[in-house]
Amino acid sequence: TVGMDREHGRGLLVGEPGSELPLVPFGAYIYNLDDDGNRAFPSVEAPQGLNLVAPYISKTTNHTEQEWATIMSFLDNCSAVGMRVHYHINTLAVAPDTPDKWSVLETEITRVRDHPAILAYYIAVRPKHKRRFKLRR
Repeated sequence: TVGMDREHGRGLLVGEPGSELPLVPFGAYIYNLDDDGNRAFPSVEAPQGLNLVAPYISKTTNHTEQEWATIMSFLDNCSAVGMRVHYHINTLAVAPDTPDKWSVLETEITRVRDHPAILAYYIAVRPKHKRRFKLRR
């Protein structure tokens, strides 16, 4: 779980309730998980002190099974070395607002949401239309 240290106002706490530890995210953005250097990023950078990676891996259409295998392998590699992932969501930034778009988003979130490496999600590009999004929980 991820929560705020509201008692001391010192940022994020990560872990099971009652045994949370403070987290100061320190990491980098990367592209293309098929690249050998990026595939090795978690195991190379975690010993150097990085604990977060923000890979640009989302797209506006559903991933192929091969792409999912690459994504899940990368998440597993991050988890194995204690690195967290700030997961890129690109679908929300694309107009128009269609049922297909929400289906792609739901599929992507459903596939990764329970992975232990996931810290949070982010929208890399702000939406170009004025509608405010209301996400279901």
